[in-house]
Amino acid sequence: MRSIPELIGAAFEFVADAVTLLFEIARGLFALALFASMFGYAMYGIALLLKALLSPLLHYTVGYTLGDSSTIVLATLLGVAILSTWLLRDRVKEYRASRVPCSHGVPGGDRDKRCPACHKILLRKQDELVARHNEEVRKETIRHAADVLFAAEIKRLTEWRLQQTDYLNSLSPQDFEDVVARMFAQLGYKVEQTPYSNDMGRDIILTRDGLKYFVECKRFGPTKAVGRPTVQKLAGAMSSEGVNAGFLVTTGMFTRTAIEAAEKTQITLIGLDRLADMMKDAFPNTQQDICVRAICIECGEAINFSMQSGISTKTCRAGHTVHFDPDGYLQKVSPRLVSGKRYCDCGSEMRKVRGRRGLFWGCKTYPRCRKTKNV
Repeated sequence: MRSIPELIGAAFEFVADAVTLLFEIARGLFALALFASMFGYAMYGIALLLKALLSPLLHYTVGYTLGDSSTIVLATLLGVAILSTWLLRDRVKEYRASRVPCSHGVPGGDRDKRCPACHKILLRKQDELVARHNEEVRKETIRHAADVLFAAEIKRLTEWRLQQTDYLNSLSPQDFEDVVARMFAQLGYKVEQTPYSNDMGRDIILTRDGLKYFVECKRFGPTKAVGRPTVQKLAGAMSSEGVNAGFLVTTGMFTRTAIEAAEKTQITLIGLDRLADMMKDAFPNTQQDICVRAICIECGEAINFSMQSGISTKTCRAGHTVHFDPDGYLQKVSPRLVSGKRYCDCGSEMRKVRGRRGLFWGCKTYPRCRKTKNV
């Protein structure tokens, strides 16, 4: 049940709406009456002009004189003629268009399909448009499949390159930490990366089977060695937090004192060769002579190319030539493709942000970079 104040308010609203509606109706009727009166006066004026012009002619030819009633009749006829012409203007245009002959001389043959020859031409054009549309859809589908396959092959090439010592040596320190973290994740560890700076002696925190491990990464040159202080710093971080064991990963070498210090702790030293073997275990779906698939843009067939054979062109089963640029593929290889992270177009890492419209990816350099991506 609605209360009395609510009923009174609803009644006032109803009365206000009714008054507004009546006012709009009255205003519309007034505008209609004003238009009708102005139109009537205009027709009456034109009728008076016609009467003034026709009266002498009729008087001297047939002896008939137009009276006042004739003026009213002329005004009415003029108004009816003008209104009829205005109301039927679309039909008149349509009728005129239907009488236009086609190129074969048939009235309305092209527009109303009365000419068999024009109808055949129209059907052929429609078939050509449908075939052209289907061809564009087919090519767009092939281009999309080529882009998807290209991205997948670049990622697979990256995993293959991570097993090679020269590529591991070429990584930046941050990319090296990212790929080592991804390697341990592939080997079954739960991975948590620490900030790139002020990491308290550990770059990665691993957990598996209830045990906790610290990982320290050192991306050194092949002739630079990791010394005992680095081992001691990692051992101190493990001891302060009660960690079970640790890994010290480097692309360089270890000094004799570093090896002796590690033997006294639960720290496993991983050099460049052992790291490459662990990468093979982490990404086992690659071969020594990797083959890359490239799609024929014409028919969509996938062709295998060897990265080490030097062959850059092949012919698909439909006879189309497929080109392959191994250097172009290798230039697209990036450790970010396997790091498991999302990167912005500006090159910075992205993070998940919950906003008013839900979860999305936002650049970590915000507000300097305001680019976003859907999750």
